[in-house]
Amino acid sequence: SASANAAVLAPAAFAVDLVSTNTPVAGENLTVTANVANTGDAEATQTITLDLGALGTDSTSVTLGGGNATERTLSVSTGAGDAGAYTATVSSEDDSASANVTVLAPAAFTVDIVSTGQPVEGENLTVTASIENTGDLEATQTITLDVGALGSDSTAVTLGGGSSTNVSLAVGTSAGDAGEYTATVSSADDAASANATVLAPALFGVNITAVDGSVCEGETVTVSYEVANTGDVAATQNITFAVEGSVEATEQGVTLGGGETFAGQFSYDTATGDVPGVEVSVASGDDAATASATVDEPAFFAVEITDIDAEVAAGTEVTVEYAVENTGDVEDTQNITFA
Repeated sequence: SASANAAVLAPAAFAVDLVSTNTPVAGENLTVTANVANTGDAEATQTITLDLGALGTDSTSVTLGGGNATERTLSVSTGAGDAGAYTATVSSEDDSASANVTVLAPAAFTVDIVSTGQPVEGENLTVTASIENTGDLEATQTITLDVGALGSDSTAVTLGGGSSTNVSLAVGTSAGDAGEYTATVSSADDAASANATVLAPALFGVNITAVDGSVCEGETVTVSYEVANTGDVAATQNITFAVEGSVEATEQGVTLGGGETFAGQFSYDTATGDVPGVEVSVASGDDAATASATVDEPAFFAVEITDIDAEVAAGTEVTVEYAVENTGDVEDTQNITFA
């Protein structure tokens, strides 16, 4: 008889362990490295597969002798909108291993306008905006304010993922810039717009609305006027009344909001020397209006005896002829007496 030892081989069995995963930004490949070991005795070939759910799969063929091991790296691509958490599973025919993986969102700076100033011409127009990095990565971007014809301003902003900050940007204004504008604040990823107003400064325009047509020397001239604030902001000014350049009266502290008006009157008592007329003016701090007032010479009846009887007998009438002339400018009625 004869005998011999016989070995019974263990069948091939591919065990899987995850070695590493990366953390890509959306648009990059997500890679997983796994260790694959044949724990059996027989050589075999198996397909090793990476499954990342909605992101897709990848696979490779691995041949291992009994007791041998190797590392394999598998990957799937990611695209815009793929940021988030996933489960990566690497499997053989005999085993599988899983790990949580993350695809990062790239930096994205959103813009919201918080406030816009309302400057008066000559002041800066300031716009404040909230900037938020809705991505996962830190980044630096240029934030720009554009107000069309008024110009632009910009600043560099650095934000970590999920962080936000407020930035204020400004452009200058000057005379003639009053009006409505569109202010746009933009990043590389987003933009927001708002209406912005530049106010016209207060301007008190003066208009003489009425002057007495004519008065006699010694009578009173009445001047009616109106003051209108043609600007957008309120202000207080004194209104002066002058005759022949000499200030006669002042309306103190006239306050008007934008677009408001004020009506008033001044009067002047004419005097000797004002014939045939005077120039009157009403003035604010910004404007003046002038007008002429006619001053008439008062009626004056000059009497002249033009003829008289040179000689008459006692007891007879004396005849006297006379002429009366009104040397003034206005009509009048008077009694003429003879004595």
